[in-house]
Amino acid sequence: RTVKVSSQATITPILKTYPGLTNVVDVQGGQYHVTALDQQGKVYKLSNNATFTTTPTDEFGAAFTGNFLVRGFWQANVSLRGADSSLWYWGIADPMNYAAGATITAPKKLVMPAGKKFKKVETGANWTLGDSYILALASDNTVWKYSRGNVNPVQISIAGETFKDIAVLGSNAQVLLTNSNKIYGAGILSTYVGTTSNTSTFQNVTTAWTNAGVRFPIKELVANSSTLHIIDANDHMFGSGTNVQGEVGTGVEYSPYRIAGPQGGVFGYGFANNLLVTAPVQIQGKFKNINTSTTITFYLYVQDMGNNWYSWGRNKAFSLGNGKSLGPYAGWGGTGDYANYPNALDVPMPKRVDPANVVWTLQNFSPTDNIPPVVGAGINQYLSGVSSTTLYGKAFQQEFSIASQQWTKVSGPAGGNITSPTSLNTVITGLVNGTYVYRLAATNSKGQTSTDEVSVIISGATPPPPANVLPTVNAGTNQTITLPTATATLTGTATDSDGSISNYLWTKVSGPAGGNIVSASTASTAINSLLAGTYTYSLKVTDNAGGTATATVTITVNAAANVLPTVNAGADKTVTLPASTTTLSGSGSDTDGTISTYLWTKVSGPTGGNIANTASASTGITALTAGTYVYSLKVTDNAGGTATDSVRVIVNAAANVLPTVNAGTDQTITLPATTATLTGTAADTDGTIRTYLWTKVSGPTGGNIVNTATASTGITALIAGTYVYSLKVTDNAGGTATDSVKVTVKPAAATVTLLPAVNPANTVNGLDYQYYEGSWRVLPAFETLSPVKTGTTPNFNVGLANRSTQYGFSFSGYILVPADGQYKFFTSSDDGSNLYIDNVLVVANDGLHSVTEKSGVIGLKAGKHAIKGLFFQGTGGSVFTVSYEATGITKQTIPASALYRVNQLPLANAGTVADITLPVNSATLSGSGTDPDGSISTYLWKKLSGPSQGTIASPSSATTTLNNLVQGTYTFELTVTDNNSQSAKATVQLVVKPAQTVLSTGGKIVRVNIDNSKAPMTSVAWNNWTIAANASSNAFKYEDGTASTITAAIPQGGNYSDNGDAYGAGATICPPQVLRIASMHTITRVLTFSGLNPSKDYSLEFFGSRGYTSNSKSIFTIGKASDTINTDYNVSDYAKFASVQPDASGKITVTISHTGSYNYLSGFQIAEGAGAISPAIAEPEKMVYQGETLVEMGGNSVSVYPNPFVGSFKVQLNQREAGEYVIRMSSTSGQTVMSKRVMKPAGTFAESINVSSLTPGTYILEIISVANGSKSVHKVIKN
Repeated sequence: RTVKVSSQATITPILKTYPGLTNVVDVQGGQYHVTALDQQGKVYKLSNNATFTTTPTDEFGAAFTGNFLVRGFWQANVSLRGADSSLWYWGIADPMNYAAGATITAPKKLVMPAGKKFKKVETGANWTLGDSYILALASDNTVWKYSRGNVNPVQISIAGETFKDIAVLGSNAQVLLTNSNKIYGAGILSTYVGTTSNTSTFQNVTTAWTNAGVRFPIKELVANSSTLHIIDANDHMFGSGTNVQGEVGTGVEYSPYRIAGPQGGVFGYGFANNLLVTAPVQIQGKFKNINTSTTITFYLYVQDMGNNWYSWGRNKAFSLGNGKSLGPYAGWGGTGDYANYPNALDVPMPKRVDPANVVWTLQNFSPTDNIPPVVGAGINQYLSGVSSTTLYGKAFQQEFSIASQQWTKVSGPAGGNITSPTSLNTVITGLVNGTYVYRLAATNSKGQTSTDEVSVIISGATPPPPANVLPTVNAGTNQTITLPTATATLTGTATDSDGSISNYLWTKVSGPAGGNIVSASTASTAINSLLAGTYTYSLKVTDNAGGTATATVTITVNAAANVLPTVNAGADKTVTLPASTTTLSGSGSDTDGTISTYLWTKVSGPTGGNIANTASASTGITALTAGTYVYSLKVTDNAGGTATDSVRVIVNAAANVLPTVNAGTDQTITLPATTATLTGTAADTDGTIRTYLWTKVSGPTGGNIVNTATASTGITALIAGTYVYSLKVTDNAGGTATDSVKVTVKPAAATVTLLPAVNPANTVNGLDYQYYEGSWRVLPAFETLSPVKTGTTPNFNVGLANRSTQYGFSFSGYILVPADGQYKFFTSSDDGSNLYIDNVLVVANDGLHSVTEKSGVIGLKAGKHAIKGLFFQGTGGSVFTVSYEATGITKQTIPASALYRVNQLPLANAGTVADITLPVNSATLSGSGTDPDGSISTYLWKKLSGPSQGTIASPSSATTTLNNLVQGTYTFELTVTDNNSQSAKATVQLVVKPAQTVLSTGGKIVRVNIDNSKAPMTSVAWNNWTIAANASSNAFKYEDGTASTITAAIPQGGNYSDNGDAYGAGATICPPQVLRIASMHTITRVLTFSGLNPSKDYSLEFFGSRGYTSNSKSIFTIGKASDTINTDYNVSDYAKFASVQPDASGKITVTISHTGSYNYLSGFQIAEGAGAISPAIAEPEKMVYQGETLVEMGGNSVSVYPNPFVGSFKVQLNQREAGEYVIRMSSTSGQTVMSKRVMKPAGTFAESINVSSLTPGTYILEIISVANGSKSVHKVIKN
């Protein structure tokens, strides 16, 4: 379908005038209004009711004039005004929330940065995409930002940069142009200008623009709601942003006219979705001016070099000035095209327009309408001295496609040939001087055609620019003032209809002296130093083209009524003969003028008293005689006004001058000295000294004056005390003078008692303190109070207090004095304090008082002495310092290096560890340490006892792993060291149980201990055999004592190794005694058993051990079966054979070989039948030790000895059965100090407990059976 044209669609532009609005210099758009600025700096607003209103007064009631820049700010406005270039804000909706959203009728002056003046301001406000703000450029090239709800501006800084222009895009992106020719962007829509993301941090986007062809310096920088455009140094224009409505000007757009949904309706722009963001691109042509607005504006106007105007972008509501607009707005969802098809008439490229003369046509659309193409033939070209150029055309079609385009020459001289008539861009050749007109026609796929024309003007030289329009200027209204007011302010205004004002110049045309111009080069300036008369001043302004205009203004200064002068003849003078001269110093002042003359006259008095200079403010008076003189001073001002004052000069007769005397300096002596010498001096300025007289004023008996009538005299027979003596002198005129002197006699030094040093152990630098809170007038008994906190400190530091008033401290520790002698201690405090040395009160400084220092002396032996400082603070200042002095020590604050405290030892806890059973051969030790007055610095684990195998993985950690453990009982010790190098120890025991055997009980058993007669077994269950070469043993007994027929022989014999009587503790394979003696040999031996029953099977077990590391292993072989023992320190392994049948003669042969150096045999057991062998252990012998009461546990006994003990004691378990026990030791307060688990074998068993690190005292010892929970409790004492 074709476009329908309304029958009532033509509208002719109307030129309308408004009362009072003349000489308009600027117009700016806002939401629902237009703001205009006239030549006087007044602001007018045209609202949507088509009426202009003015803003008469500001918030202070002054006429709102002198504005030189105004901006629309949605429904509000901002302006720059006056000589101080201040920023003003007013209007509807309050986008900055400076009035809680209320309308601001009277413009409000915003806070300015100190010392700054603004020269440009831009605004940003969008409550959907961001916040509201004001961006301002100052005359010193700094940039400032006002945020919503905050009236204080914040400077925007980029390192190393100053700024020459600013812009705001989409109300949410800020653009800064620097003096170093860089472009920066930031904000929610900053990607529209080239940033990589919508960031609040400014990014340098210069490269994106220079890559597009921009050449610096930039002439113009303009932004609207969706784009940024630049005119560069070559008059080329570049744009970037969103092309939703074609507002970049590249010839394309995103939104079709049928757009619907959230971006449909009246506001059909859709830029919130960042659609079709275009990087910087050049729009062909040359330009010199761009116009747009930042408030909901999606179109631009540009002026070419021939002053033709072009527009492009969204054409809703007459926006583009091209004579086309949509039909009336019928509301959301209505039938009006204005609401339903807001983008139907968009123009996506610059097209020439004449808004003031065009006839408007309203157009209506329906969803089935077809939109004809939009064609742009480009920008008029003004060329000189060329014969060819390029035409850049654009053709755009909504919804359909462009089928063809055609260039034709409309008019012009010969030549001007079109090279490519069917291309959008074509070269024109053969140009000569003259004006050519070319038409571009484009046809869409529906057969609709549109055209546009462009002119090419060729001349020999560049056409001259249009004639400059001179600026207009107003110097302000004439003024009248009256002295003493001597200043005034001149406020001029100026506008330039075709440019801008470049500079202002005020000059004084006429008038009296003074009337100085303060700021000659600004529109507004102060005038000072005005005098009575009429002044004329001229204001000359110059525009950007050099055109000037001048206006004048007068200031009339009326004289003030004369104010009489004031005079002061000076203070009365007194002179005593023989002095006969003096000086009179008068003064005069005149608040409205100057003093013209002074006149001194003598009013009365004796003869003489002559005035040296009657016409000066100050004059000498001579030839005075005894008596009283009166003098008058009269002053006259420049207006003839006078004032008079008088002064007296009293001349006294000469009088005797009394003598002066000095009895000498005070003296101090110490008994046994009993004499002193007093030496006085005297003088008389007007005569001589006739007599001296010494007298004793006060003092003890004695102190006799040897010669009372001389200037110097001896004093004798002095005793302890203070004497005062007076010296009186008389001059030749009888005048006298007196002075006194003191003689202090100290008693002989008493014998000093020196307190012995305490020298406590385990001291470190510092003091202990207790901190209290309360209100006191004197020091309380702190020991009866509970401290708020305690701790340590390097010195007497009251800065540890939790508050500034009503608190107290008790500091205690030790002070190290270097040598024997008397020491003087000082406390300076506010409020009360006391200082004790070795519990002796040395300094008493108690009570409520300001800063007061007191001292005391005490004799001390070299070494460390107890020191205690008590202090309380009431209100007011808080001071407490402790100082001392002694021979070799100047008075000083006691240094921290001289103060000590007793370090509290740390506590170690080795923890507990569960028993393990082979083949598990690793465990974890988890220890800990605490220090009540410090921290733990190091941990160290070591093994105290147990098998040689087993390693500590991390001995210096609180927690460590144990590896490679073998059967036996281990004791490990943990040593913790605190930050003051003090240590504590604790132990823990680990039992490693053997692997479970599969053997069960069987028949009769023969048990044999290899013995060299040195350490035989005493148990009846065991046989002792001393091996001899080529000899058989006697027949062995069974364990029940009955005889057997079994014998044994080793022909090779062997040597013996004695492992010692302490060897084998914790053995689990046999009684420890069996492992003491071992038969050893370096060759393979054969052990033959005889006397066995051939009809029975036998089980055999062999034991071998050596308390030595020889890397030897013993190998026992019967027939084809072998079993190997690692004999080094072996207490858990043995060779075993089951179901062995003797030969027919009743013999079993065992081969004993080895690896390493030796094979070993410590004993063996033979059992009839297939059963296993249970170790035979002697019946336990109950043992009672002195000092220990036997305590029964489950019918058996426990012994603890010795008790009391020093470092260690033993726990003996006397019950027969094997079992697992926990041995735990606690303080009397219940704190566990030692705990270990032990695996007791059958028979009597003793465990050594080492607790040497514990402090002396009484402890509770518990031995607990793991099997049945029965407990034995003992009290043990450590000395």
